[in-house]
Amino acid sequence: MTNTTNDAAARPASSTPASGTASEVSTASEVSTASEVSTASEVGTVSAASGAPGGGPGSAASAAPGTPAAGAPGAPGAAGLPPALGTAERAMTRLLLDVLAETGTPELTWYAFQRLSVLQPAPTPDAFRRDLGHELELDDASATTLLDEIVAAGLMHQVTDPNSGEARMALTAEGESVRARIRRSVAGLVVELVEPFDPKDIEITTRTLTGLTERARELHRRAR
Repeated sequence: MTNTTNDAAARPASSTPASGTASEVSTASEVSTASEVSTASEVGTVSAASGAPGGGPGSAASAAPGTPAAGAPGAPGAAGLPPALGTAERAMTRLLLDVLAETGTPELTWYAFQRLSVLQPAPTPDAFRRDLGHELELDDASATTLLDEIVAAGLMHQVTDPNSGEARMALTAEGESVRARIRRSVAGLVVELVEPFDPKDIEITTRTLTGLTERARELHRRAR
């Protein structure tokens, strides 16, 4: 069996998220989410439903009826948004992969770490496989292979829920150590990344990207 943890290049093509998907585009936000580093909590986020904090100028609530939303066809700057987002996503992904290379952690293994950290209560093995398949756009076989390889690498294991007696997925001590090392590297990288910018600009950018991500997911759901 191929060791996913030590050989990212060896994973099957079917295990790679399609470029431009919501799960891949979110890679850039992985280096600045509140669960990863405190920097994100300092700049803040708001609900994707609002265009500005507190329903202020520019928010959905304050817009006059019939006013085109920002980013609508013809809106200033709309044409340059897709290429700018794509370029930023690729650059941020490269930075993340540099960090992951320090510990020999494949990209999909890191995504699995991320998913396990947000699922509460801890998922059963079957539920976690389904979640990985959905979030990373993997078929059942690829999701199963990914999880099996992570377990074989000693990064995750099954534990027994003391209340229900069910098997649940959890990080091993080694998995906790690897995740902590990556988080420390990411935190330092984020500080260096945003250092030249005004904190208010970072706040606006974070809020806008959060809203765009939620909007893109909504449009994707409508199209399915």
